[in-house]
Amino acid sequence: MGLWNEGWAGGADESGRSTFPIWPACEYALLCAVETWTGYERTEIPLADLVNGLLPKLLNDGVHPSVFRTPEGNAVFPTIPQLIADLKNEMSRYE
Repeated sequence: MGLWNEGWAGGADESGRSTFPIWPACEYALLCAVETWTGYERTEIPLADLVNGLLPKLLNDGVHPSVFRTPEGNAVFPTIPQLIADLKNEMSRYE
């Protein structure tokens, strides 16, 4: 799940690195659609698109995933290879 308003919501971590926030459910994304992201709408990112398209593109662009960001700006910042591996491992449990 991401936030969209004529483009994806983006951010930065404490080091100033560009981040791409993603959430596991729309309710969590909506909690963050405030301040800078007012007017952004929750938008589903299909898991296959995330794993096979978006995450490799972010890696290529030097953008870091910001997972389960909170309204206070807290988040988990996994490496993209680790996130892809974790998601593929979880997906394999449901095939």
